[in-house]
Amino acid sequence: MGQFNPLQRYFILLLSSLAIVATCAQDRSEVGEFSEPVPFGIVPVAVANLPDGRLLTWSSQFRNTFMEIGDGMTFTEIYDPFMGPDGTALGEFTSNTDHDMFCPGINNLADGRILSAGGTTSERTSIYDPKTGVWSVAQDMNIPRGYQGNVTLSNGAVFTVGGSWSGGAGNNGGKDAEIWSPLTGWVELPNITGEDIYTSNDLFLEKQGEYRVDNHIWLWPASNGKLFHAGPSERMHWIDTEAPGGEIVDAGPRGGDTYSMKGTTVMFDVDKILKVGGAESYGADFSSNTPAKDNSYVIDLNGTGYGEFPNVTFAGNLAFNRTMHNSTVLPDGTVLVTGGLDRGAVFTDQGSRLEAELFDPTNNSWTTMALMHEARTYHSVAILMTDGRVFVGGGGLCNNLLNGCENHFNAEIYSPPYLFNSDNSLAERPVITNINTGNAAGYYEEAVVDYGDVIEVTTDSDVTEFSLIRFSAATHSTNNEQRRIPLTGSGSRTHQLTIPNRNLLPPGYYMLFALDANGVPSVAKTIKIGSALPLDVPNTNL
Repeated sequence: MGQFNPLQRYFILLLSSLAIVATCAQDRSEVGEFSEPVPFGIVPVAVANLPDGRLLTWSSQFRNTFMEIGDGMTFTEIYDPFMGPDGTALGEFTSNTDHDMFCPGINNLADGRILSAGGTTSERTSIYDPKTGVWSVAQDMNIPRGYQGNVTLSNGAVFTVGGSWSGGAGNNGGKDAEIWSPLTGWVELPNITGEDIYTSNDLFLEKQGEYRVDNHIWLWPASNGKLFHAGPSERMHWIDTEAPGGEIVDAGPRGGDTYSMKGTTVMFDVDKILKVGGAESYGADFSSNTPAKDNSYVIDLNGTGYGEFPNVTFAGNLAFNRTMHNSTVLPDGTVLVTGGLDRGAVFTDQGSRLEAELFDPTNNSWTTMALMHEARTYHSVAILMTDGRVFVGGGGLCNNLLNGCENHFNAEIYSPPYLFNSDNSLAERPVITNINTGNAAGYYEEAVVDYGDVIEVTTDSDVTEFSLIRFSAATHSTNNEQRRIPLTGSGSRTHQLTIPNRNLLPPGYYMLFALDANGVPSVAKTIKIGSALPLDVPNTNL
């Protein structure tokens, strides 16, 4: 455990053991429960939902470490949540697309495929097809980048910006925006520059300068049809990808918040984004000591037009300051925060946060949840699964096993409190027994619907609410794909649900959960909503 002496290590282990015992003794209906670790053949550094409910995970060209510059292949592993009580990792395999997909931007495409762009091999793009189980080569980006921000737009196209990490010295800065579709490939948007997404004050705070300040950008399609940039910069922006060459305009400060690298954002309700934690510097190594933040804010885009400043409200302090954590929206609209460190540092578990925390948006409150079994810090991930549980895994990918760095070849499965009765028994869950869309089933026997469709959903018991949660993808604390859109149920067992427009629901695969009056969710049914539109390529010469 790094530089601690044997006596210090003994007391740290003793206190950790006592804390775990104390948490296990708590009521699972209050704090939830983490499973025992599920072994993997790789350190899962990236994760994505697949249409059949399984998860795609990958590391780099190595199972347990990485290179900043390289090419060749990537180790991938499928996790099947349906094999055994806590799921099973099915064994790693390599993908030889001349692309080391460590630290890319990731998208869940409208047809269920997974796009991975940039990273170690910094201009490469690869696409995983769950129908074939194979990664294939797509067109290279125009600008090499890694650690950028990617998001799927309302038209199904892919947007990316930033990402100076990768490519070696002299490759920092100039990471202007690009947009991708299957027919056009990557097209530059030169009026949206990599330097637009941070301020001089951000650059002053970030100890590694340009190399880090444009990393892990938070991007959210909004109901007004435009793209919202929420950070990590202290200032936010609106982005118009359809303007000639693209356009970016100021959207004001994020309340009283400052630059928050490796913080998180998640859309937990219509146009409502929760921002959590981060630090005022990335952290150059294991000994970096920039304190993590314990703050949270809600950014409300409702009723906000392009170029206007949204309402930003303080949403309370967490019990534990943290950066390099993950945030996951749950079917009931609460947000689970897992892992992280007490400071901006890399390749160390010293100062790790084992306690999960849960945000309740009804009263802007934070509650400490169960303890994880292992630290989940740099290179860890978390993602919601179709059964309403949360996959939390990885951490490490150490360049060496010194200074408290450990490679976590496993994942833990978190069961939220809503899955338990007050006596710790499993809660009885509502069941979606039928979805009548009037359309034929898709490739994965999911329901296929379009925007504005009215679908009839039948449940085996009375439910009051439904929620649509987009299939998503996460790496390096960033998940710009996940969003939750609630729908009102009838309070009985037969429900007429209208599918909202594509500005709220970018095309792709969604989990449809039914929730009873106590907030207990069903196992989700998978719905494919909409399809990608032909990309109207902006005139980049203007």
